[in-house]
Amino acid sequence: MMRIFRDRFYKIQSVAGQKSAIIFVLLFLMISCKGSKSIEFCEGMNTEGKGEKCGTKFESGEMTLIYKAKEPFETDRLLLVKKRLQGKHYEDFGSESLEVRPDEQRLAVTLALYQAGKYHLEIVRGDNKLGEGDVEIVDPALEAGVIQSRSE
Repeated sequence: MMRIFRDRFYKIQSVAGQKSAIIFVLLFLMISCKGSKSIEFCEGMNTEGKGEKCGTKFESGEMTLIYKAKEPFETDRLLLVKKRLQGKHYEDFGSESLEVRPDEQRLAVTLALYQAGKYHLEIVRGDNKLGEGDVEIVDPALEAGVIQSRSE
């Protein structure tokens, strides 16, 4: 009797182990295949075409948006969709058409964001989102005021 119980118990354990391994692999693939933040924000570019002083937090003004595709664009126009955080949700506040060469894989655009806040930008070709990125614009006067009031 004990032997039958033991055999069934080990069979159930091995099936459960296989199922949990499969679930783990599927979750890993779903997470790793999720779109990555492929847009980079920099204060400028050097002569080699690489971004300088890149990050996700800037003072209001102009910055360079850099996007590197894995494959050629295969179109002469891409769309830059701009969204601004309003409360808990991002709302569209504009878009612009970007002229590109179909055989290129790199895009650099001067971006002007003067209003403090959090932004989400997307590069779109037709119905396909090619890349996305988030950037925060801070008002240096407000930041200085916060620092000054903390030190008092």
